[in-house]
Amino acid sequence: MFQIIIGSSLLSISHALIPHHWLPLALASKSENWSAKETAWITILIGLMHTFSTIIIGIIIGIIGYKLMNTFQSLENFLAPAVLIGLGIFFIIKNFIRPEHHHHQDDEHEHNSHHHHDHTTHHHLSEEELKTISKKSRKAIISAIGTMMIFSPCIEIEAFYFTAGKFGWTGITILSVIYFFITISVMISCVILGKKGLDMINKRLHFFEHHSRAIAGSILIILGVLSTVIQF
Repeated sequence: MFQIIIGSSLLSISHALIPHHWLPLALASKSENWSAKETAWITILIGLMHTFSTIIIGIIIGIIGYKLMNTFQSLENFLAPAVLIGLGIFFIIKNFIRPEHHHHQDDEHEHNSHHHHDHTTHHHLSEEELKTISKKSRKAIISAIGTMMIFSPCIEIEAFYFTAGKFGWTGITILSVIYFFITISVMISCVILGKKGLDMINKRLHFFEHHSRAIAGSILIILGVLSTVIQF
């Protein structure tokens, strides 16, 4: 069970720090001059949309994991670690599958770092879309960013739900609760800080966006290896 607590905490923090989770909200908040209270509540609402979509899919994966562990009890101590290590390797390879593309984006990011909105070239919403959204009503802004977040579930967390299923509903619930609260908390912190120092915060956390899959993959591999050596 300790594995679920540590793993879900590390994956949730690393995932929530990706600018994709908070930059659009920070830009909209700054453009619309939202108060800190308004920004926090809107971020919570968007965070709810994102975490609920991830948790719903995760529960299904967790149930599948639970069923498989019960069906193949002799493989219980092998199956979960193997899945974690395999998915970890997959995420790392996928992260570096097109290094020249990332290198080109890094050069472009550095070249345009003096413009606030240029950072959005790395996110699901383009610069033009953010400019258009910022001119719309608050409801339209929430709908646009919320829709993006609903259809961008955390794949790395979904993978970990398979292992959480080993502990039944207890493991699935603990993972869901930790993921929910950490994601919302980190998003609010980044949005508020990002609004005050958008360029500085985005630069510091830019690494997480380019290497989010590699970071998550490494965490999954470490957890998989540890679970075969130490039953924690």
